[in-house]
Amino acid sequence: MPPAVVPAAGPAESAGRADGTGRARTAAPSQYPQDPAAPAGPPGSVTGPVAPAVAAAGSHQPLARVRLTAGLLYRWQQRNLAASLPLALRQLEDAGNLDNVRLAIQAARQTRHGVARRRTADAEGDGTAGADGYGAAGGHRPVGVGPVDPLPGTGYRGPVFMDSDIYKTLEAVGWELAHRHRPDDPGSPELATFAAQVTALLEEAQRPDGYLNSYFQVSGEPRYTRLAWSHEMYCAGHLIQAAVALRRGAGDGRLLAVAVRLADHLVREFAGRDAGLDGHPVIETALAELYRETGTAAYLELARQFVDQRGRGLAGDSGLGRRYLQDHLPVRESATEVGHVVRAL
Repeated sequence: MPPAVVPAAGPAESAGRADGTGRARTAAPSQYPQDPAAPAGPPGSVTGPVAPAVAAAGSHQPLARVRLTAGLLYRWQQRNLAASLPLALRQLEDAGNLDNVRLAIQAARQTRHGVARRRTADAEGDGTAGADGYGAAGGHRPVGVGPVDPLPGTGYRGPVFMDSDIYKTLEAVGWELAHRHRPDDPGSPELATFAAQVTALLEEAQRPDGYLNSYFQVSGEPRYTRLAWSHEMYCAGHLIQAAVALRRGAGDGRLLAVAVRLADHLVREFAGRDAGLDGHPVIETALAELYRETGTAAYLELARQFVDQRGRGLAGDSGLGRRYLQDHLPVRESATEVGHVVRAL
């Protein structure tokens, strides 16, 4: 296994991550009302990535009741624990994903300590939602800088969606840790340690209003001004899915608290408005599952709004056509999948 995650440089600012006794904090209460009809699993149950409502035709069994002992899927599961996940954890350090989050933490510290720096997207209220595919607010990106390339000179490494790799790995860790609920498989303490350390970084990087995206917090580009390519809500969706996995698989609600604050931010920014759509769908399914986990109806309503708004050009111009962005037709009128397949709704 790789070494422990290195914290961001500077003094630790981790107040509020525990309840004062060292116990992990669960999801912070949302400011939005909960749906009394929301499904709730039995105490100690471990459901899968989707938790069907009570009225659904089928239901999931807790993972603790299921064990693979042979066959292709069993071999994949063993390979995932022995090779794939350790490689993923190393790559998040080697490729700069986690360093990008540390840079976001440093930027936030500079802002709090009054260090002079240009107005940035991570300052509260900066940037307004828009749909320009390539430009930042008031103009185009520099010549030679692609739509998912970082602005030069920021220290940020990789494309603008680097955060999503962190969240996909945490999601995989969450489901792997679910095996600890079986007495014959204690799971991997290294994975649990990694999840806890990365969650601590994300807690510190998150802005006071709930926004969390290392690229926009480091680069200074305004929030939500080029949704066709920014992947801001795409990354947010993967964070939410990772948080649900860690809550259901490992019983760890710390990342869920981060996800709730981010989802509440999205509700404030986008609910009831034609303020734009992310060019890469995923936030829709993530919000629906967060509703199932928390019972907060505002998340389901925002997911419904984003689905209903597809096909109206709100995702902007990617330069590759509206089919690529799944914005060519209303979702319920689409008869076949087109465009970039992983963006399909």
